[in-house]
Amino acid sequence: MRLLSQAFTPILRHAPWMKQNCTWLEVGGMSSRKGARPSAPIQRSITSFLGSKKPPPSEPTPLKQRHADNGADKAETLTHACEDRPRRSPDHSDGGGVAILPLKRARSDEALPAPQETPSKKRNGPDQAVLHDRFQRKLVSGQAATRGERAAEAKQSVTVTGTPPPGAKLTPLEQQVTDLKRQHPGVLLVVECGYKFRFFGEDAETASRILNVFSFPDHNYLVASIPAHRLHVHVRRLVEAGCKVGIVRQTETAAIKAAGTTRSAPFQRRMTELYTRATLEAGELGESACERPGDAPGQPGGSARFLVCVVEAEGAQGRSGGLEVGMVAVETATGAVLFSQFRDSVLRSELEARLLFVPPSEVLVPSDTSAPTRRLLACLDGGEGPAARVEEVDAGRYAAPGAAGRAVAEFYGEDRGGAGPGEDLDGRADEAHGNEVRESGALDYQSQGNEAQGRAAGALPPLALRALAHALDHLRPFHLEGVLRWGAGFQQLNTQAELALSPNTLRQLDVLVNSSTGQEKGSLLWLLNHTRTAFGARRLRHWVSHPLRIAAAITARLDAVQQLREDDCTHAPLAALPGLLRSLPDLEKGLTRALHGTTAPSECVAVLGALRSLRAALARPAGSQTLCPLLASLLARAGSEAVQAAALEALGPVDEAAAAADDRLGLFRPGRGFAGVDARRGGLAAARQALHDQLPAVRAVLGLRALDYVAITNQSDYLIDVPVELVGRVPKDWERVSSVKKSVRYHPPGVKAAIKALELAQEHLAAACQEAWRDWLRAISVNLPLFRSAADALAELDCLLGLATLAGNSGYVRPDILPASPEGGRLAITACRHPMLDVQLGPDFVPNDVALGSGPGGEPRALVLTGPNMGGKSCYIRSAALVAIMAQLGSFVPAQAASLAPFDAVFTRMGASDNLALGRSTFLEELGEASAILSQATPASLVILDELGRGTSTEDGVALAQATLEHLATRTRCLTLFVTHYPEVPAAAAREEGLRVAVRLGRMAVLERGGTPPSVAFLHRLEPGAATASFGLNVARMAALPPAVLAAAGARAAHAGGLGTVLKDLLVASERDKEDLGALQQHVRAVLALC
Repeated sequence: MRLLSQAFTPILRHAPWMKQNCTWLEVGGMSSRKGARPSAPIQRSITSFLGSKKPPPSEPTPLKQRHADNGADKAETLTHACEDRPRRSPDHSDGGGVAILPLKRARSDEALPAPQETPSKKRNGPDQAVLHDRFQRKLVSGQAATRGERAAEAKQSVTVTGTPPPGAKLTPLEQQVTDLKRQHPGVLLVVECGYKFRFFGEDAETASRILNVFSFPDHNYLVASIPAHRLHVHVRRLVEAGCKVGIVRQTETAAIKAAGTTRSAPFQRRMTELYTRATLEAGELGESACERPGDAPGQPGGSARFLVCVVEAEGAQGRSGGLEVGMVAVETATGAVLFSQFRDSVLRSELEARLLFVPPSEVLVPSDTSAPTRRLLACLDGGEGPAARVEEVDAGRYAAPGAAGRAVAEFYGEDRGGAGPGEDLDGRADEAHGNEVRESGALDYQSQGNEAQGRAAGALPPLALRALAHALDHLRPFHLEGVLRWGAGFQQLNTQAELALSPNTLRQLDVLVNSSTGQEKGSLLWLLNHTRTAFGARRLRHWVSHPLRIAAAITARLDAVQQLREDDCTHAPLAALPGLLRSLPDLEKGLTRALHGTTAPSECVAVLGALRSLRAALARPAGSQTLCPLLASLLARAGSEAVQAAALEALGPVDEAAAAADDRLGLFRPGRGFAGVDARRGGLAAARQALHDQLPAVRAVLGLRALDYVAITNQSDYLIDVPVELVGRVPKDWERVSSVKKSVRYHPPGVKAAIKALELAQEHLAAACQEAWRDWLRAISVNLPLFRSAADALAELDCLLGLATLAGNSGYVRPDILPASPEGGRLAITACRHPMLDVQLGPDFVPNDVALGSGPGGEPRALVLTGPNMGGKSCYIRSAALVAIMAQLGSFVPAQAASLAPFDAVFTRMGASDNLALGRSTFLEELGEASAILSQATPASLVILDELGRGTSTEDGVALAQATLEHLATRTRCLTLFVTHYPEVPAAAAREEGLRVAVRLGRMAVLERGGTPPSVAFLHRLEPGAATASFGLNVARMAALPPAVLAAAGARAAHAGGLGTVLKDLLVASERDKEDLGALQQHVRAVLALC
């Protein structure tokens, strides 16, 4: 403690800034631990230091009194924009902490001194003396102010964390911030102030908590700040935390402002960018399509971010809670637009299934959305990412008949797809002086494209049309509504050509994610994903969640996969395909960002360059092998001559080296159609020449023939370096900038004027290049649908090549796709293996045969499967369903042989779980899922039921299981795999005439080893017949239940088994010997003895 006191005392004596900043130390929450007090020497040191000084002044010390510029003239006045260049601010790192920022001379591209923005001498908030006393009391005594003391202080002060009170004296910057907050409610504003971005008020509190940066009171607002070069990192963190973030930028530069008539006014600022989870990747701060080529789903570049709008029919909800639902899902980064309208039950299983297909990052719900739907949306976990952001919209906006249709028709009747150049997010035009607003304005579109998309939108179902209108309103402030004009058109979520997968099927079969870990690894998608591009990975996810049901389409995919597998990409043109795909950027994402106008030159030119090279890479030489129709069509689309010609034309005026470096000033070659850029380049060259023309006069004054300009970092590129022995020759009107031991650096008046002219010319050139960049994007937008068609073809080729890679594994076979039959489906698999477990277990996995349907062997349409716990029943039925799904998406399957007639849907009911958030018990969940299956299954469906009826009493459970099995097997006549532990179910199936023909009995084989309770070995092999016991006590032994509990359970099981045997005999006797009362009495006495 003595050493600490000795170290602390000189720090306090030599740290006047600590005293001056005691206010932010207090407000920032610096306090000693409860009950902890400094030692007496430390108390005396702190008290002597703090008590001997007056409270810190409310006005910061003038900058020119605190710093001198390294040998510069002490009388020189350093310029500093007080609001734009705070002296103390959070550290430049991601963490918290306070750093003294290096003070720099104001540059031409920074804020000019604005007299209106000088700090006010009167501060709102607690009086400085009050804060000083509070800080001293906490630091010395360890005691914070009591609630009563704080309440008393609050009466004479105002808070600095919220909106300034009415009548408060605001600086010009604070007035700008107040106006912006009023214009954009609910948006977290990040305001550009010089070389930093700042948060104000409640936004500063939020940013401080999420970003772990320091916040402090500054005049009337609580303030936090981040460095400009880390903006993209911090905005992404805020967006992922669920914030709606707006970027407020300075819309005029220092050089142009100095040359205008408003040089004494504060910089103009406007919100130019707006980001949420669903729109981040489409904006300027999103990841470039070139950053991570080949990303897979689950990684930032491969996963989709959907904006989903859900609309319900008004007053259509009946007593059962069912109603009509419409939805639209928009992926702004890739241009996907999906829609659906459907009838849903109170469980909202159909809506849940569609939300699993398109996992939303954001959900728009009208204000009149029903409670069951709201509960479901509140339970969305966002998959592998954070929970979905839910935003409510006004239901009355499109409640009137035809309102949504008129709004959509008006949108597609416009000439433009969003804000054009010269408009910010408020819809205002740029000011004079050539100022360039940095916003992400969408591009114009051709009228014929609008008409085609307008017709497609007008054909949407009514509720989907309302959802589209709400989504359109939501995207307009982001300038991303142009994605709805995309040439790819609208795609229906579920069609008659696709296999329907229920939400339970997706979850319980681990189709998209591993239900145990919540990650993609271990899922069917993970097994199939051998894609080489990010856009191919997204397409494969769609294939996996939407398998085909048309036999011809499935066969076409299997033909392509087989040819890719057999060729092994050794012959042209398939030989170039793997390497070409690995080298491609994310074409889908890059083209969509070009559509929005948010792409960077390097990204856009890389995408166009890749499209330009496709034809040469995929060309089919003469005499090359014959390709199957699907491969030939895809290769022709990807390497078409039209795509190559359009890409060449687009890249004609571009300097690709400058584009790769994102150099917009040198992006366009001279004389290639951009006269404005050429003229500004001429002006810049003249300004540079004028600057060099100043050198002869300077050389003559100093008598130095070889004198030239020197460039010093953070000072200037055009300094006159005068040796100290020649300083006497320097005229008095030369401005001294800095000095070192051997020389002094100056700016002559003529050089200063030439530098200002040069800076102004540079700003004008930058504005002209930005305008030319937008004009060029508009010019290439005509061919974006053509480019997108080529990207779609490459995505499908990538998926097919990935499936061929999987098909090359040992033990995979091509399934035989049978024509659809009016009698229903058929499924026959020899040596079927579970796809994911086969990878993990290898040769240790025990395969089994599956035979269901009206085949030549007269196979029944249902299998009742019994057997011990952990015997492999669930694995068997999962394997059959997964192989069927793989076959219908066009993949080879893990089996010796497989054939099936395509199913129209796969339904599963497995496991036991409640949903407390939705108010559903385990048994209600179980029966709700069974109800959906019974109402939706057809003869062409595959149904899997695992232990139905176990959530209630045995009598009720057996009755429900038997009735459900009978309905599916004899009425619906769908293919059914029915797992049960109730012995009454297989007994009824063997006894009843109607079930005996339609149902086959099977059991998982075991090897009994004897003992009490009996021990068994699981063989995991299917054999005919019903199981004689479930061997639950064997699983209890494996779970290490106490021996006493096992013994007691074994005795009770033996007693119950004897009773059951006698009751069965009684039943048989009553049926056989109805007239023999003596035999019945004998059985009754035996039952009474056991009881």
